[in-house]
Amino acid sequence: SSQLRWVLALNGIYWFSLSGAQMTLLPLMLSDAARFGLTPAQIGGIFAAQSAVSVLGAAPAAMLADRVGPGRVIGPAMCTSAA
Repeated sequence: SSQLRWVLALNGIYWFSLSGAQMTLLPLMLSDAARFGLTPAQIGGIFAAQSAVSVLGAAPAAMLADRVGPGRVIGPAMCTSAA
């Protein structure tokens, strides 16, 4: 259906931007001594915290999507992730 294609396209765009920005550029920016100068252990802690938030937030987000509908959850969730 067209709605499924829209969701799949939106999900693909999200993962493409996540892998390009967060997984590649964020560690480089955080290790730049002129900006932040974080150690590899500190950068690992930031990524661990992001993973913990994702794991802990998945169940409440799924319950909210079941309650109000996935269309009303996807957009704000993506905006929150981008911020």
